[in-house]
Amino acid sequence: MLFVWSSWMKEIAWPLQLPDSQVLRAFSLRISEKLIMGENLLSMDQIAAHRGVNQDTIYKWITRKGIPAHKVGKLWKFMASEVDEWIRAGKAGTDVRND
Repeated sequence: MLFVWSSWMKEIAWPLQLPDSQVLRAFSLRISEKLIMGENLLSMDQIAAHRGVNQDTIYKWITRKGIPAHKVGKLWKFMASEVDEWIRAGKAGTDVRND
């Protein structure tokens, strides 16, 4: 399974001070479990339609807000449950820290 480091993972890993390999393994297992349970990765247009927003909004959320997204090659992929949870947590309204 191809797994790509996402920006939101660094935010979680940083306070825990975990080595990248441990963080990647933990997130890889989490995503593998969701895929096995039947949750598919959604494309940019699919997640935009799911949330009822424009694709430009999704791109802004990626760069400014830290939406949970996975880059596979040149394409962004999303898990609907992660995005829904992120929005419910109110993170769509706050900018992420740019270090």
